[in-house]
Amino acid sequence: MTAPGTVRVAVVGAGPRGLWAVEELTAQAAAHRVPVSVEVWDPSPAGAGSAYGPGQPDHWTMNVSSSIVRTAAGSFDGWRRSRGEALPLDPFPPRSLVGEFFAWSWRVLLSGLPRGCTVRHVRDRVTSVEPADGGDGSDGWSLTCGDGVHLYDEVLLATGHAARWPGMLPRDARTCGIYPPGELSAVAPGSRTVVRGTALTFIDAALELTVGRGGSFVPAADVGPGVRAGSGGRHDLVYVRSGREPAAIVPVGRRGRFMEVKPDPRLPLASVSAEDALTAGRARARICGDLAELREVVADYAVVLLDRVRGTGSHDEVTAVLDGTDGDDGPSGGSRTRSRQAVEELRRSRDIAVGDLPPGPAWAVGQSFRQLYPAVVDRVADTTRPELTGFRALAATLERVAFGPTPGNASRLLALIDEGIVDCGCLTGIVAPEGTDKTAGRGADRDADRDADRDADHVVDAVLAPPGVTRGSLVDCLVDGPVDGPARRTSPACTTGGRRAPGESGTTVLPPDGSVPGYTHLTVVGRDVEPRRPGADTLSRRLHDVIPRWAQRVIRDHGRTTVKDTRAHATVPLTGRLEPWMVELLEDPDTVSSLLDDHGSPVNVHHTAPVLRNAGELVGAGRDCGVDVRVFLARKANKILTAVDTAAAAGHGIDVAGDRELRQVLARGVPGERVILSAAVKPLELIDAAVRAGVTVSADTPAEAERVRRAAISAGVTARVAPRIAPDPSTLPATRFGASPHEWIRWMEDTGSGCGGDSLTVCGMHVHLHGYSAADRRTALGQTLTVVDAAGELGHRPEFVDLGGGVPMSYLDDAEQWEAFLRERARVAVRDSGMPADEGFTWKDDPLRTIYPFHQGPVRGGWLRDLLTGPVAVGDVTATAADALTGRGLRLHLEPGRSVLDGVGMTLARVAFLKERSDGVPLIGLEMNRTQCRTTSDDFLADPVLVRCGPGTGRTGARSGFLVGAYCIEDEVILRRRVTFPDGVEVGDVVALPNTGGYYMHILESASHQIPLAVNLVTAESTGVPGAHGTGGRVSRGRGADQGTVFPPLRFVVDPVDR
Repeated sequence: MTAPGTVRVAVVGAGPRGLWAVEELTAQAAAHRVPVSVEVWDPSPAGAGSAYGPGQPDHWTMNVSSSIVRTAAGSFDGWRRSRGEALPLDPFPPRSLVGEFFAWSWRVLLSGLPRGCTVRHVRDRVTSVEPADGGDGSDGWSLTCGDGVHLYDEVLLATGHAARWPGMLPRDARTCGIYPPGELSAVAPGSRTVVRGTALTFIDAALELTVGRGGSFVPAADVGPGVRAGSGGRHDLVYVRSGREPAAIVPVGRRGRFMEVKPDPRLPLASVSAEDALTAGRARARICGDLAELREVVADYAVVLLDRVRGTGSHDEVTAVLDGTDGDDGPSGGSRTRSRQAVEELRRSRDIAVGDLPPGPAWAVGQSFRQLYPAVVDRVADTTRPELTGFRALAATLERVAFGPTPGNASRLLALIDEGIVDCGCLTGIVAPEGTDKTAGRGADRDADRDADRDADHVVDAVLAPPGVTRGSLVDCLVDGPVDGPARRTSPACTTGGRRAPGESGTTVLPPDGSVPGYTHLTVVGRDVEPRRPGADTLSRRLHDVIPRWAQRVIRDHGRTTVKDTRAHATVPLTGRLEPWMVELLEDPDTVSSLLDDHGSPVNVHHTAPVLRNAGELVGAGRDCGVDVRVFLARKANKILTAVDTAAAAGHGIDVAGDRELRQVLARGVPGERVILSAAVKPLELIDAAVRAGVTVSADTPAEAERVRRAAISAGVTARVAPRIAPDPSTLPATRFGASPHEWIRWMEDTGSGCGGDSLTVCGMHVHLHGYSAADRRTALGQTLTVVDAAGELGHRPEFVDLGGGVPMSYLDDAEQWEAFLRERARVAVRDSGMPADEGFTWKDDPLRTIYPFHQGPVRGGWLRDLLTGPVAVGDVTATAADALTGRGLRLHLEPGRSVLDGVGMTLARVAFLKERSDGVPLIGLEMNRTQCRTTSDDFLADPVLVRCGPGTGRTGARSGFLVGAYCIEDEVILRRRVTFPDGVEVGDVVALPNTGGYYMHILESASHQIPLAVNLVTAESTGVPGAHGTGGRVSRGRGADQGTVFPPLRFVVDPVDR
């Protein structure tokens, strides 16, 4: 039985992507304490799927370096070393070995599943996916398979290459496919076998029909004289027949060429790059306006690479590779001539890949595309820019030179050609399904007018389905209805974005995030989304983040964000959004009471998992716009060190504003280069400590920058400085932070190139703004970029712009509640001062003139997308903020506090007394003071939650009044809004103030009256140590909280900052 509240998820496809999805989802579920039940549907082995199943022969090897393969269990190469595999490791091991690693990773996943998560592999095939009740998926999804219909809240389709597609050859006694390998058993020894396709799948077929039948390869050097012409080089092989091979294996393809051989990753050629040119090329690729510009980027970097290796070839020859015309010999060449050229081209490519010949234009273009590929992927997937029309054709051309066979497989293919088994005489022939135009794509080949397969005994189809949604697949049936017969229903996708790719009948283009327009709670990953997400079927987990974002979205959408009954609300309610961990704690009065018994009142409780989600949202929004965004958690927003540890472990940075913050952060092991010192006042001791640690210093004035320079000279190091820019007060409100652009430019000019030689470098620019206006941020950014440009002209190399001042968030989900609050606030503000106060809204009718917008939008990622896609003027040039940054090779740094700590903390305080003010106004006294939940705003505007921890004898009905605190001050009020307790409140109950982790707990807290500061607790999960044993803190947990819980009970320890 599935526990109530459990999210039911179906993952269709058990291959590497299915594995990754389950790993991410269960990790997110455990981190945010949202129970999930996952069923993975696939007849193939879990983890390996069909592409990496254990039944594959050892001669089917990886075509990418094994070093890119990782899972949550570890790296593939590390696993190989742990098994005692001989060193050095072969970078292209058998695919079946990769499958073993994935299968092992699956077992590790299952053995370590957190409580609250269940995973089951169902070895059956899903035949249809439909929205429940014929809707858009908001009510769930139904999956049909052999044993009936199954219902789920979420569905992820990760099915990989389609087994059937409209362009495949019909299977019959004469025609077969390649996968699984048993299909090729129908090919008779001694037969003439035509293979449709000349790419990687063809090599699999050739090896299975030769080595798979008992043949073998030996080094040509070991054979000695008499070997066939063309062999004998140090990397050449000779094929030894078994007698069971086909008489001829005849590859046929439209291009009439083999793919270029990729360099051996163990040799220097594979790692040749030009870092400055590569950085600039990636920046240009991310913001290119059209395909011609992208081609230019690839060509320019290819020329740089050729020059770097002193290779042979001109810019025109590089352009010919991009055009796909580099192998043309004009109309005079017949098919045999072109076939010989193709073999010579393959041999030359192999020799270049192993270092025997100098590189040429094809290598340079391939290396350029490989190294630019992450930026190209981001650009193609960028929906904020125009679509790169024609990219798919360009990608097909470049894939031939960038992602071809390994040197080993190229040598094996050449040996089969030299032996006469592989016959290249029909490389330019056509084998196509009936009804297909067989003359298209033949060019000037006059010998291919006949069908290439006319005289074949067997035909092997080695062409796989193209990228995109395949006609007749599960997704295609959702987008356009069934292939045969009338549609079952009118699909919303037909009118909201699902479309046929131009000129490619049978291929549907989906958005790059894997969503299916018109539906909810359905996501597609892998090859189905490849037209807008290139490389979507890669084994690398670094190229795309669709699966991690999917897992985060599922947990965010389905986690509980409200308690069953808050038992408290303001007279104008403002219901705060909760995190699932908060809901769990607030519905466990035993644990709440024990925390206050153990640590006093108030107590601040924290769970830091939301830090990663919130920071990741900002990084992802930047990536969506082609901008490298780095997040620096504002330490001043919350003093717990576990938040520092959580952010730093994920690679984020920390913004510090004082000496103690800096020393604590460095003591936690955060590298200096990931820390920025933004303090408003920087004593010399603080500057010295920052400079010696390699921390970037946000210099408020040129004079302060000079102090930084002198500290660097004294320490014998180079200081990293980011001048803080004060925008022109005629364009933005005046600020106390920073100096004008003119002052900074004059300082750089006066100090000369390098601003002090080796003692100081201007590594970036910093600006600090009040408020969240995206337009104001862009105005400030434009003025800051003028200083960036000036710094570059003076010999500096700024790497980033830091937009300080925070990122917006919302505490509330209900916009109508917020509007009602604003209306009541406005009514109170205009009351006649002579009228008596009724205090039905606030303490002494306080109009709350200064407030934080507890409901606003867009926030976080949406806000950042708006900022980056809006216009920025730098001098006379206007571009989007994204283009202005990326075009200069700049990162964007952000220093959020509140928005990254959204959902991290909550304040608990015990009810100490119930009484009335002298005029009869009810008061509820809490064991806390007002500074323990306060910022510079007039009030905390999320309603409290009442946890019944008292004896239950003192609640005498509804009570409405004000929460007051411990200071001996008349206006010592915790919340200035009037609060109602519909079912009463009594001494011993606990009032919870939700989502106080950002600023409210610490920014103004005081120990006046010698009252101790609140103890800061963190969940044991936040520390990364189950049960928190050995962390130096006492573990607090509920009395018997194990009973009836889905997850292990929440356990809390004292944060290191309080030890």
